[in-house]
Amino acid sequence: MRVYLHWDDEEKKYIGIYQFQNNGLCRYKILNTPKSKRLSGFSSIMFDLLFAINAVNESIGMKEFETTNRQIDIQTIQKSLLFSMIVSYAKCFTRAEGRGIKLESKDALIYADENLKKFHREVMEMRHNYIAHGGTTAHESTPITAILSPVLENKQLLSVEINGLNLVNDDSRLGAYLTLFQAVYSYVKEKVDLLRKQVEEEALIHGIESLYVNSKLPKIEEAVVTTSRLG
Repeated sequence: MRVYLHWDDEEKKYIGIYQFQNNGLCRYKILNTPKSKRLSGFSSIMFDLLFAINAVNESIGMKEFETTNRQIDIQTIQKSLLFSMIVSYAKCFTRAEGRGIKLESKDALIYADENLKKFHREVMEMRHNYIAHGGTTAHESTPITAILSPVLENKQLLSVEINGLNLVNDDSRLGAYLTLFQAVYSYVKEKVDLLRKQVEEEALIHGIESLYVNSKLPKIEEAVVTTSRLG
């Protein structure tokens, strides 16, 4: 089925609509049950995790790209990818108003070993104290040092210097990021698959005719073709 994007003015949100073979655009009806809202929340989390996984894979690819493309600012791209994947991952564990659901690490990492759980805590700390709020952490610090002459017979202050660390990439641990993100994604994907089946069964509990009541038929002139992932 060909996918289009349609603005539902009543709901004030974009809706994915579909063309079924050559029979025109499909009708749609937004489901607003507790289970469908839960499915929506977990699906949004799943897309964030997919983005984080893709960002890790792009970062891995950048390591090879760096050796052959010296004119491109690789460090800026690497830092952007690192920040993006950490923010997207951590977002899944923080409360979002529209999403209405968040992951709990004790559930999402129930089968993970202690090393992976420890790494999860470190990633969350990076998000909270370094990326989001600019705290001084092991990943970013700028101590000011007085540089003194090594000649003890002529002691003097040579300069005041700004030192420290500003995390640009985390190449040595890209494998750990990928393992962590994929582990949480697998947990969420199971939730999404189960909820999707339950929502489909729930939608048909009163028969197919009940679904067509108050369903909407979008106008083809108001729909645009999209390559965005809609689930």
